[in-house]
Amino acid sequence: MVNKGKIIFVNGYWNGGPIGSIMKSTEPGKRYWGSKEGGFKEFEKAAERFFSLYEAPNTHIYLDGSSFMGGDSDGADRFNKGLTDLRVFDDAYFKRYIENADKKGIYSGANISKIEQHNKNARSIHGNLLEGMDKRKHAFYMVTHSEGGGYGAGLAKFLIKEGWKVDTVVHLSTDEAEDFDTPPQPMTYQLGFETGWLKDYITGNYRIKSGVDKWGIANDSNLTWKSVHGYSKNEEVFPYLEDLRSVVIGMFMEKGRIIWKQKPESTPNGTKFGSVNGIRLNYIPKH
Repeated sequence: MVNKGKIIFVNGYWNGGPIGSIMKSTEPGKRYWGSKEGGFKEFEKAAERFFSLYEAPNTHIYLDGSSFMGGDSDGADRFNKGLTDLRVFDDAYFKRYIENADKKGIYSGANISKIEQHNKNARSIHGNLLEGMDKRKHAFYMVTHSEGGGYGAGLAKFLIKEGWKVDTVVHLSTDEAEDFDTPPQPMTYQLGFETGWLKDYITGNYRIKSGVDKWGIANDSNLTWKSVHGYSKNEEVFPYLEDLRSVVIGMFMEKGRIIWKQKPESTPNGTKFGSVNGIRLNYIPKH
């Protein structure tokens, strides 16, 4: 029985070979998440605490939002895939499709088979998503990572168009963020990481085009070039998210120039942000 709602976890790129081992992303779904084998359980619990949810085991949904080869689609492609993956084509659509194909002298059988297979997959995912959910009582929540950001944003838009409430969306280390928008209706956080002067080497730490309410880049000197991207898909990311939710920044004067800083009391977990909502912190311009 669903209490408040379901979390949809959308993973990013994974690879069963050496590349995946370096990225610590060798499988999609539950095994993608967490700092260790089976770590998705801790990640899921941490996500529930962040969203103030307390649901029964196996309530939440894990989806694969990755590309096939890491370069065969961009963020806009994955957004469109998330927007359309759960669309079920009805009999009226099939009728129109066949009529149009016949008019053009096109054999429609092969494509109809593909559409039927799509419908089968969509109904399966759709059924899992909606099981136990009531539009009058429940909402969806979402956590995406890397390539999963585009797919998750598209899926959130689809659910909203279907009349569902999407309460909160968290985009972590979003890849090709400048290629798509995320729906404006949910409260939306976007968090990335850098270490010293080194940005996330995969994403470049770009902001999603529109729809994000709070965007932060956390600067953590304990990370390395290898871990700066994948770190955000383990349960240790949630204290940073809590600080992003609460951080307040202000203007100060130093050396006769304006400098933006975070107010220490506004980040109880001690996160040091390099920027918040595109404003660089602790930076004194030369001119």
